[in-house]
Amino acid sequence: MTKLTCFLVLVFLLPVLVYGQETDTTARQLPEVVVAGKRIQLPYAEQSRNLVLVDAQTIKAAPVLSVADMLHYVSGVDVRTRGANGVQADIGIRGGTFDQTLILVNGIKISDPQTGHHSLNLPVDLSNIARIEVLKGPAARVYGQNAFSGAVNIVTATPATSFFNVGVQGGDFGLWGIKASGAAVGDKQSHYLAVNYDRSAGYKYNTDYRLANAFYNGTIAVGRGKIGILAGLTDRAFGANGFYASPDFTDQYERIQTGLAAIEYKRLLGRVNLESRLYYRQNDDEYIFIRDNPEYYRNRHTNKTFGLEVNTVIAHKNATTGLGIDLNQVTLKSNNLGNRQRFVASVFAEHRMEFLRQKLNITPGFQLNYYSDFKFNFLPGIDLGYVVADNLATFANIGYTYRVPTFTDILKVDIKKATS
Repeated sequence: MTKLTCFLVLVFLLPVLVYGQETDTTARQLPEVVVAGKRIQLPYAEQSRNLVLVDAQTIKAAPVLSVADMLHYVSGVDVRTRGANGVQADIGIRGGTFDQTLILVNGIKISDPQTGHHSLNLPVDLSNIARIEVLKGPAARVYGQNAFSGAVNIVTATPATSFFNVGVQGGDFGLWGIKASGAAVGDKQSHYLAVNYDRSAGYKYNTDYRLANAFYNGTIAVGRGKIGILAGLTDRAFGANGFYASPDFTDQYERIQTGLAAIEYKRLLGRVNLESRLYYRQNDDEYIFIRDNPEYYRNRHTNKTFGLEVNTVIAHKNATTGLGIDLNQVTLKSNNLGNRQRFVASVFAEHRMEFLRQKLNITPGFQLNYYSDFKFNFLPGIDLGYVVADNLATFANIGYTYRVPTFTDILKVDIKKATS
């Protein structure tokens, strides 16, 4: 084909290509994303907080394999990964530490009372996530204690139709994995189940790992309400070459099992939206200093958190009131940290008011905590927002927050007192 022929073909096809491009870029109105706050839930565009939303499309397009990898792309978030595929990672927001960042799954607090090193032991694969909400700044009034520098809420997918998917992966250093997920959706109930297994021989000495997750999320309509059931389990074992303490310690090994379960009930009574939830989290951790000689130094920890949470949202004219209470019992059994327990009671309240034809919004609120070992703490805060134009808004926040010492922190203080 001569150059002249190619040119004529291009000239005749150009209008068709342009027309096709114009039809493909037709503007469409997308549904608003409602941020899953603990009480007052608002569309993302109406938020008056420093909130970053990572949606499912962004997650699918990113070259990542885990939640920890995905959070690397959020500005202001510091993720320290050890090993591949999110086997072990710590997260901090705005210069905060891994103990100052609260992690939640569907609004359920899963931060570990033993140490923040376990907070990202998630029983959820990246493919199971609908979006990730990253709240920067003091968030105790919104999500509860330990949201000192921010909070990360992972919202799992709720399929609209039935499906079944299977995927496999493979790579260098003996990397391979398989995942499967499926959903059964009916008129009054839906069930979603996902499992995955990954392993690798490691990119260097003693960095091999295996990782298994199982996750279930279901909803059942009962009368005028809805029952939700969530259950997840992650089992991970890995060589921890230089993961902790000095990089010279190349023979460390760790195995972690983390389980999460919750059952909730939601019902709308006129202008009142009621949500109640029972939740349970357990983390089993075995740490071995010399992998081939476990008896030289071994730590075993088991912590359990059992809680009850009730939240109520009352709609008024140009205002919304949110009230909530959270009660939980925490226990730890450890050959190193000893046997410890803690009871926590939290009361929440916030009231969003809108003025000037809903352009100005003011949301004051507070959280009152009681700890059996630290007594009472009062955490107030307020959000201010003003809509300047359709696509422009300004906001400001101020709040007081608090981090509860982990049981590892308490042991360090006890040792310091004993040696002083």
